[in-house]
Amino acid sequence: MIVPAEMMGAVNGLCSECRGERGEISSIDEDRLMIIWRLPLAEVVVDFFERLKRLTSGYASFDYEQDGYMETKLIKLTITINGREVPEFSQIIPAAMARERAKLLVQRLKREIPRQQYEVIIKGNEMIFNIYTWSPFA
Repeated sequence: MIVPAEMMGAVNGLCSECRGERGEISSIDEDRLMIIWRLPLAEVVVDFFERLKRLTSGYASFDYEQDGYMETKLIKLTITINGREVPEFSQIIPAAMARERAKLLVQRLKREIPRQQYEVIIKGNEMIFNIYTWSPFA
């Protein structure tokens, strides 16, 4: 990546958030730095470039090449509504992100599903413990 020197901290934060490992840093000139990061391809293909451009107001440039594979611990995140698994919401994600992602999905569903005449229970995997329960209309 080539980034403006004053935005290096923000870019480092973004790359760390995307499970990256920082490599070399070199100065191109007094205003620009070249930073080499090792990032999971799953993070790059989703929205990394858009987030980088937004963060740097379009001043950063980014190129990547495949650097092999690394082992990581993944889990299947499942969402159940009233005891029924909803396969459309299932995801395979890094175990470290599971609790946060389950919480986000449960909160989004809570906003989208209208209150019903019966109790509605939305939860993530049993081991993640993100549960939301609506009481039925009185």
